Amino acid sequence: MKISMFVFSHGKNVNYNPSDDFLPMNYTRDFVAYTLPHDNDTTRGWFDSLNEDDTLMLLGKLSFQ
Repeated sequence: MKISMFVFSHGKNVNYNPSDDFLPMNYTRDFVAYTLPHDNDTTRGWFDSLNEDDTLMLLGKLSFQ
């Protein structure tokens, strides 16, 4: 199981690991991917709570920049 929000919620001055298993571009075929686990905020609420650094990194990784 992969939870995509885990890699995009680190905060300022964190070195992101490009080979992190939770990055969508590193997903392989044999697992299930979720944006968030059931006990977290909604995806929209989570996105709205990201700081500017995490928002820019997320949008860049998803090619929305």
